[in-house]
Amino acid sequence: MRNDRGPSAIVALSQAVASPAVSADSGWRFPTDRITQEQWQTYLDETRALPGVRSYEAASQIIVRIEATILSMFHHSCPPAYPAVVKRHVVRKGTEVFIERKGHYAGDKIAYDHWCANSMRSIRRQKRRSIGK
Repeated sequence: MRNDRGPSAIVALSQAVASPAVSADSGWRFPTDRITQEQWQTYLDETRALPGVRSYEAASQIIVRIEATILSMFHHSCPPAYPAVVKRHVVRKGTEVFIERKGHYAGDKIAYDHWCANSMRSIRRQKRRSIGK
């Protein structure tokens, strides 16, 4: 199911890169990259329960916008990466601004890495469109 609000979260994260109001990040949710399906569900439930979050489904993902600078994408139905989560967080170190990625997967690591790279390309495309390049 496609939701029209989907690209707006990616655009918002892209715009946060252009003019960041950088926030603190809570770090890794689990001690390793590999998680169980139950841990994935727990993380999704905890993330959705945070105050002020907005979430929606797009393709095979649940997108959760936590703040203007934090976006979590929960991959929920397509093997072989399923289930997986990637969290993008805009951070600033000195004068440099970049998007930090943290995530976990229960499926195949190679498929997970591919999914993460594809979602980052989508964010970069949206960023270029939002700044007119």
